[in-house]
Amino acid sequence: MNPNDEKASLLHSGCSRSTIYSRNLSQGERILELSKSRELSSKYRLYRRRWYMLLVLFVLNVSNAMLWLSFAPVADYTASYYGESVNAINWLSIVFLLCYLLFGLVAVWILDLEMFSIPAFLGVVMATFGVCSSSPPTPPTASAESSSEPFFQGLKKNKPYLVLLVTFGSGIGLFTCLTTILEQVICPRGYSDDMAGTAGAVLIAVGLVGGGFTGVYVDKTKKFKETAKISYALAAVSCCLLLYVSSKPGQPALVVATCGLFGFFSFALMPVCLEVGVECTYPVAEATSAGLLWMAGQATGVIFILVSQALALPKVFKKSKCHQKSGDKEVPDYLYSMIFMTSAAVAMAILIIYGFNPPYKRLQMEQRKEAQKILQAGAEQRLPSIPNPSDPDIKNLC
Repeated sequence: MNPNDEKASLLHSGCSRSTIYSRNLSQGERILELSKSRELSSKYRLYRRRWYMLLVLFVLNVSNAMLWLSFAPVADYTASYYGESVNAINWLSIVFLLCYLLFGLVAVWILDLEMFSIPAFLGVVMATFGVCSSSPPTPPTASAESSSEPFFQGLKKNKPYLVLLVTFGSGIGLFTCLTTILEQVICPRGYSDDMAGTAGAVLIAVGLVGGGFTGVYVDKTKKFKETAKISYALAAVSCCLLLYVSSKPGQPALVVATCGLFGFFSFALMPVCLEVGVECTYPVAEATSAGLLWMAGQATGVIFILVSQALALPKVFKKSKCHQKSGDKEVPDYLYSMIFMTSAAVAMAILIIYGFNPPYKRLQMEQRKEAQKILQAGAEQRLPSIPNPSDPDIKNLC
């Protein structure tokens, strides 16, 4: 019998429209309750141990950063103490980046080949706190449940990821170069090493706030592409302001403020770009996608530092506070280096704004799985047919 005819028969027998509607509504509510119960009993689970792993990674990154940039705020004093040039002191930063490239490439290659026993063995031998598993017993999301696939074969065809690789790598390289030579940039204009250290600390501290803010924002809104483009554009603008302010003496507050502004937007790019990199390369392993992005950043950082050193011309400054060898009045002028880095930032901002339109593969897959789960729940909960109007129970109900 046609459902419309059945409804007409119910109405003819005296049942009100509200009664029929309430019966249909109760059937829909049962489907929703079933889907919710299935969701509650889902096989996906979040573990509290993830916060411990985050803490370990945080401490590791802090210690690495302290070792990496320990001589950058006092590069001139370090060069004078050891009897070396400032360029030689900069190699203390460059060697950190080169080692990251070497071991990072090996790690990504091993993970891409799914040779987990090798990094697991090294982890057991070398880890201080003893990480004993590479993944939780139960996956936290639908995307984490699926297996990854080889990435390097399809890298050339993934245009959004290639654009991200170039732009994110350049952004990290720019940040790396600036934090390495910041003291050498501003000390010829009369700024002390203490002031340079303060500017660098503000850059990183405010940057952490920016990274935390955008990380939470994109997690709730999923606006990866828009956030990355806006952050990159504002980081380029901040770099232009820093170029102008750092070339003028007697403006310590403005130098610190522009460093903080640049740090906020440059750090804001990091979580967004890493997440969108995973999105546009899914189902490739996250370690492979993020690892290549970081390696591109380290490689670009080496290039930027070497180019900046080559562009720095010896010059005599009347208000210089750079600590030099006795009798040496010339110090490197990094003005052209700052122009080079600013030009690169603007070019990369234009590239990511107009050339980066990634698909959200991981997010789309999770949405499809969620929709399939709800549809399956509705199919398993068979809706009862509308009974015959002559049924005594229906007459009593009406």
